[in-house]
Amino acid sequence: MDRELGCCLVTLMAGWVCMAQATPLTYPPGRGGYKAAVYEHAVHIPWGCLLVPVSRGEAVRQMMKNIQVYKTQAAAASREGADIIVFPEDGIYGMIFNRNTIKPFLEEIPDPRITEWNPCLTSGSDTDTDTDTDTDTTIQRELSCMARENAMYVIANMGDRKPCNHSNDPKCPDDDQYQYNTDVTFNPEGVLVARYHKRHLFQEDQFDTPPLELATFETPFGKFGLFTCFDILFYNPGVELINKEGIRNMVFPTAWMDRLPYLAAIEYHSAFAKGLGVNVLAANIHYPVFKFQGSGIYTPTGSATYYYNDGALSEGKLLVADVDSIVETGIQDPFVYLQMKRENWIVINMKQDTKVSSGDMLSSFVPVERSFDKTDPLFDTLKLTRWTSLPRENYTFVALEHQTGTQRACRDDVCCTVVYTRENLSALEDLFVLAVFNGFDDGRFTQICSVLMCPDNDMSSCGDPVKQSRSAFSFMEISGNLSTPFIFPEVLVADGQYIGLVQGEWSFKDRVLHGGNGFSKPLITASLFGRLYSRDKVTLT
Repeated sequence: MDRELGCCLVTLMAGWVCMAQATPLTYPPGRGGYKAAVYEHAVHIPWGCLLVPVSRGEAVRQMMKNIQVYKTQAAAASREGADIIVFPEDGIYGMIFNRNTIKPFLEEIPDPRITEWNPCLTSGSDTDTDTDTDTDTTIQRELSCMARENAMYVIANMGDRKPCNHSNDPKCPDDDQYQYNTDVTFNPEGVLVARYHKRHLFQEDQFDTPPLELATFETPFGKFGLFTCFDILFYNPGVELINKEGIRNMVFPTAWMDRLPYLAAIEYHSAFAKGLGVNVLAANIHYPVFKFQGSGIYTPTGSATYYYNDGALSEGKLLVADVDSIVETGIQDPFVYLQMKRENWIVINMKQDTKVSSGDMLSSFVPVERSFDKTDPLFDTLKLTRWTSLPRENYTFVALEHQTGTQRACRDDVCCTVVYTRENLSALEDLFVLAVFNGFDDGRFTQICSVLMCPDNDMSSCGDPVKQSRSAFSFMEISGNLSTPFIFPEVLVADGQYIGLVQGEWSFKDRVLHGGNGFSKPLITASLFGRLYSRDKVTLT
């Protein structure tokens, strides 16, 4: 079979509409917010292109099937008044490539800090012939024109190639180029204003690990930072953007696989926003058969909007919501910032066993980056087969046996307490436990205090994934002595046949999760998810 015909075996057809030149945006002075859009994209994956390299022309033809969907959604977001739209990681060409087969899908993306470039005005495209792989910038031109035609900021994820030479770069790969998983941002005029190379790769042998970058861009409605998917589980670049650059608006393209009970996309991404007091615009791909689903626009007070549908025949979705700008606090010490009450920005004192200076705190909570040896057994743990439950040997479980009460449990030096009231407790109710986790999860040191549902009403099943629940709680308060300021509060509920979030029914203050009036939907888990980045065994240079 012709290799390019084979590349077309799987095609997800999408309509598109013609877009007229939009009126350039004008922003009133002192504007207090913006309208954000994220698109969860049911990506067309060119299956026949994943194992055998194809021409650049064929790669462009395949990518244009996704780009046409992007055009339609950008136009729809523009009609709703969106100022900014975020598309997902891997949304233009899919995933599961190897290093050679990804090559025709890559473009060389300039550094906007050095070169001002508007591809819509300065570069050509040709999707009908085999254009030159080294110089063609078709996809960048399409994204640039998309931003210009809709007068909005457009953020997308694509592949970057950077030629290198062994004579002056001993780390240069054998094929004489670096290949990076890359986010790009185009402003409403079509100018490339930000480029970010993904730092933490997850089973992406087609890409190289770049030096650490902190990528930001300015808008009339705030300063934004870029990070991608797996990055969110590490200190760099996400937390560092918040601490060092003062970023309060995070743009987050992702291809995220749900990992219950704590790392479903909508669950953890919303927890990151609430825990660190930032806005997160999270766009995921939509491929439920592989557990890729869940996008949202998250704020420090909860989700402005989100989408979760894991049905096999479900489709992608455009989300649009108004987002309040977060005013700079003027506080420079990141650990003073991280100890603030999120609702009213009042500084509180973090409980410590001994008095330490902020400098000592910095050294104890922030990781020292070091080389990551791929021969290390930890590297082999980053596999899809292991992307399931957390290691049970690091857990302590204590059952919540009464309708109302207080329960305490410890795991080594981490102790957690829950005060709770359950509704309609009976023999048929779900088994819930107070779970305490203290230890490594695939090389990431994690501490968790959690009220957790056990799927089989058996203690041996505690910690396994759960998506359905019948149990309501009318009161809950979770606290613990987690030895980190980086705490991400989560509440995940059963929403019909899907998992979901609840808005405005709980708060996170003084390192305590408060659900004073309970939750309106059956609970799956409520957690304080803490990360001790300085103790991680998986770090990079």
